[in-house]
Amino acid sequence: MLPECAGRAKRDDGGHVAIDDAIAMKKRSDEEGWRSEMLCERPARRGAVYPEFNREIHVVACPMPDGKSDARIICGMDFGFRSPMVLLVASVDEGGVIRIHEEHVARETTLNVFVDKLRGFPRRVSWVGVDPAGHQRSEQTGYSNITFLRQSGFVVQSRRAELEFGLRAVRRRLYSATKEVMLFVDPSCSELIRSLEGYAYAEGDARSVQPVKDGHDHAADALRYLVLNLDHPYREQTKLYWNGYGGAR
Repeated sequence: MLPECAGRAKRDDGGHVAIDDAIAMKKRSDEEGWRSEMLCERPARRGAVYPEFNREIHVVACPMPDGKSDARIICGMDFGFRSPMVLLVASVDEGGVIRIHEEHVARETTLNVFVDKLRGFPRRVSWVGVDPAGHQRSEQTGYSNITFLRQSGFVVQSRRAELEFGLRAVRRRLYSATKEVMLFVDPSCSELIRSLEGYAYAEGDARSVQPVKDGHDHAADALRYLVLNLDHPYREQTKLYWNGYGGAR
C-alpha cells in the first residue's frame, strides 16, 4: 500500500478502512479498477479490452500436467456453428494459477465432435465452463448444449454474470492491482493469443462498454467462462416457502 498512502496510514489517526482490509480489496481488484474506483483517478480510456495482456509475460510453454500432478483440468467453451466453436483446455494448480494448454477451434462442427475431444484427454476434466445461453433448447434436437454435455458425463458450470464482471475477473488474472500474474497461455494457442490482443471496444466511442464482435470475441468468451466459473462459482440455494396451508415446501 506504500505507493497509495506514502506512509500516511502509519502517521495519521481516524481512517475509515483498516490496512488489512485495504490490502485484501487490492488483491481482489484489477489494476485499472483499483485506480479508478479506489484511488478515484481518471481511468485511461484504451481501446483494448485486455491491455494487461503481454506476450512476453503471459505466453509461456504450458505442458499438460502428468498423472502425479495435483492440478485440476478445467475447460472453457464458447458454443457456435456458423461462428467458430472454441474449447480451451486448462489446469489450475494448488496456488490458483491457470495455464491454458490447448485450444480447439472449428466452424460448422457439431458439439459431439468436441465431446469426443473431451473424452480423449488423458486426465479427467473436472468441469467445463460455458455460456448460460447454452441452456436454450435447440429446435432440431429438442435439448440444449448444456444438457448434451451433462448427458455425456461432464460437469458443466454456467454462472450468470454481467459482462463487465467477467472481463474484470480475467483482467485480475492477467495483472492484478498487487502486480500478480495468475494466467499463462501456451504458444500453441494462437487463436486465443490473437483474440486477447485484438479484442477491443468500438473505436471512437468512449461511452461504449460492449466489445466489438469482430471474431476476436469467441476465444475471449471461452476464457471468460473458464475464469468466471473458477473464481466465482455458482452455488444453488434451496429455500423453504410457506404454501399458504400451514406447511413449508
